[in-house]
Amino acid sequence: MKRSTPRTRQVTVEVPGTTANLGTGLDALGLALGISNRCRIRCTGGRGMEWQGASKRALRMMQSAASAFFQRAGRKPIGFSFEVDGDVPVARGLGSSVTVRLGIVAGLNRLCGSPLDGEELLSLVTKLEGHPDNAAPAVFGGFAVSALDGKTRVLHVRFRVDPSLKFLLIIPEAKLETEKARKILPRVYSRADAAHNLGRACLLTAALVSKRYELLWCGVDDRLHQPYRASLIRPLYPVLKAARSAGALGGWLSGSGSTICIVTRGDVPKILRAVRKAIPRSIPWTCKVVRANNRGFRIL
Repeated sequence: MKRSTPRTRQVTVEVPGTTANLGTGLDALGLALGISNRCRIRCTGGRGMEWQGASKRALRMMQSAASAFFQRAGRKPIGFSFEVDGDVPVARGLGSSVTVRLGIVAGLNRLCGSPLDGEELLSLVTKLEGHPDNAAPAVFGGFAVSALDGKTRVLHVRFRVDPSLKFLLIIPEAKLETEKARKILPRVYSRADAAHNLGRACLLTAALVSKRYELLWCGVDDRLHQPYRASLIRPLYPVLKAARSAGALGGWLSGSGSTICIVTRGDVPKILRAVRKAIPRSIPWTCKVVRANNRGFRIL
């Protein structure tokens, strides 16, 4: 195992937030958004890892990401401190865990002389995440179609997203942990539901790539996860219905929630007025309007 000799003492990595699944593309489709977290890693000497104020869960995430990097890169561990800030809220279905994991491995990679390329970073972060739907767009930007080939190899195709598209992120104040949102899903699906989603996920992909946006509402019509998770996010279907009536091009539950993502090229205030009427006053929420990130992560 090679000794890690940092080329520099500190690095900052900007990682975009993401919206995954896009309705029908469960664990396979993802899109990088114009919100981001900035992850700063500073060499401290020794072998300890520090993240002031982090929860036990976050500390475990940092430690597992760092250990995985050093093992994959064949480098001896170095001591470092870590901190993160930015626009991506925790446990809202916008890829906050990917921003941390990718921020750590990409930052350590730069400090150690960049022994891993982009594909290796994607493989590593996917292993940490369990699936590539958030990892692929966070690494390479744009709209990503991805799948695991075996346990570690990630096959993916990346497309540039039309910059005229606007993404309205309806972000509830309430968090929703991914583990809870996954437990509510059934273990077995009917053939009809599987076929329904396969056709629409393919249609959604073709619609985004060919800019046939009139097909999006059909393409995002999911039966595999949104109907079950709607019990945890009760405004989901009323919001999607209101957005469609107001002229939006499409909409879906972002990742496992709780954020609802709406896509449009049109009248944002009109859509927001419709959404506001669809959400009970007892549910606090905020909205961010962003475009896609077609660049992926970057070292600042």
